[in-house]
Amino acid sequence: MTSLPKGEPVSLELKEGDEIKLLLADYQCTLILNDGIKFVDNSNVTYPMTIGENKIGRGSECKVRFMDAMQRISRLHLMIINHDDNKLELTDLSTYGTHYLQQTS
Repeated sequence: MTSLPKGEPVSLELKEGDEIKLLLADYQCTLILNDGIKFVDNSNVTYPMTIGENKIGRGSECKVRFMDAMQRISRLHLMIINHDDNKLELTDLSTYGTHYLQQTS
């Protein structure tokens, strides 16, 4: 897996069926492109990623919200900007880091 540089956006392009494996601190999650981009959390709950900003973390403003007991997940851990369901920007905003691995179909 590749570490996201803190505070610097990383652009990724996806095609239908692609997956991005994510490690948010110690929690494994996945981004998939299957009829739109979806975020699958560590409990296997799926969240659609809308066009524009999608915040991931423990904070109340986050679209994907982790439990407060998950202290290694920052209040605002990851920003996902969905440009058009084929191009994403991932920005790590966390204390404990985010890693990714893109898998193409």
